[in-house]
Amino acid sequence: SDVKDYSGYNNNGTISGALWQRYLNEDNNSLVLLMPFDSDNSTTAIDASDYKNNGVLGNLTAGTQPTLTAGITGNAYSFDGNNDFINITNVNQFNNLTRGTIELWFKTGSKSEGVILETSRSSGAANYFIIETCDDACSGSMSNEQIFISKTLAGTTIFAAGITSTQLGGTIDNNKWYSLVYVVNDTGNAFYLNGVNVIPTYQNGNAQTLAFLNSTAMNEMALGKLTVAGSTAT
Repeated sequence: SDVKDYSGYNNNGTISGALWQRYLNEDNNSLVLLMPFDSDNSTTAIDASDYKNNGVLGNLTAGTQPTLTAGITGNAYSFDGNNDFINITNVNQFNNLTRGTIELWFKTGSKSEGVILETSRSSGAANYFIIETCDDACSGSMSNEQIFISKTLAGTTIFAAGITSTQLGGTIDNNKWYSLVYVVNDTGNAFYLNGVNVIPTYQNGNAQTLAFLNSTAMNEMALGKLTVAGSTAT
C-alpha cells in the first residue's frame, strides 16, 4: 500500500519489501503534533504522532465545531471566523519548548483578521503565542500586514513580526492554499511561505529572537481561536 505524503504535493511512496520504518518520530520522539485531518470523527481531530495530543472540535456543541472539508490533499477544516475552534487537550507536551518547527497549510475565505494557532495561560500576567492572518494590521501599528506571529511573556510582548504585502509582492489571495513554516533554532527564527524564505518586518525582537510557543505554565492551545487571560476574541 502507499505511504501518504501530507506535504500537499502528493509525493506518495510505495512500501517495498518486508520491513519498513515509520516516518513518525523515528528515534528521537521530536514530532509532538501531526494533524492530517484524515482519520477524524465527529468530535475529535486525531493527532497521528506518538503522543496522541488529540484535539476536541469546538466545545462539543453545535456552532463551535469547524466543518470538515477538502484540503490541498486529503481533508481540512473550515472555520467560520466567529466561534469555531479546535482545542488541543494535552498541552503539557508543549510547555517549555524554546525551539522547534511549526508547519501548516492555510486558506483564507475573507480579508479579515483570523487566528490560525494560539497558546496561552488563562490566568495571571498575559502569556501567549499567536499565528494569524491579517487584512492590514494585526498588531495595530504595522501597515499592510498579511501574516503575523507574536509572543507575549509575563505581560510583555517580546516578539512581534509580520509579513507584509510589500514583502510578498501582493496581498494573500482568498481561496488559495499557502504553506507556512516557522522555524526557531539556536541561531534565531525564520519564516517560509510556499517554500521561500521571507524576511519579515520585526516590530519587537529580531531575527535572533528565540520566540517559540509559551515557555511556562501554558494551559491552552487551540486552532482558530484567540484566548488571552481567560477571554475569547473572534
